[in-house]
Amino acid sequence: MNKKVLPFFILLLVCLTVGCDQKSSSMALTPEQRAVARWDALIAGNWKDAYEFESPGYRQAKTVDDLRQSYGGLIDWKSIEVLEVSMESEKVAVVRLLLKSMIYDPGFGGEGMLIPTEFKERWLFKDGQWWYVRD
Repeated sequence: MNKKVLPFFILLLVCLTVGCDQKSSSMALTPEQRAVARWDALIAGNWKDAYEFESPGYRQAKTVDDLRQSYGGLIDWKSIEVLEVSMESEKVAVVRLLLKSMIYDPGFGGEGMLIPTEFKERWLFKDGQWWYVRD
């Protein structure tokens, strides 16, 4: 390769690499997408994946098993739906969700009862990513 052309290609490679890094950070998932992915992991019982959505502060203080134990296990979660996302600030989002759960009780004649539950989650944007923050 020509010695005059080599520096040009090195500079081009550096520019493309920096451009790709900037593009990937701007492609971070939205709080809505993160909330759904977190609940999909919870519904599937994949506690390790669900734990990865917890804020860095939570993960410093708690383990995956702590997360699992905090939810008990008496309810069979079925589906999650985002109803609304509101931005409290540039870095704080509130996601309103609808969780459908099956509850089994002998009083229902052995049949499960589908219960919809509406609630809100707070998400914080930090270090290029949205994190679930417990109240």
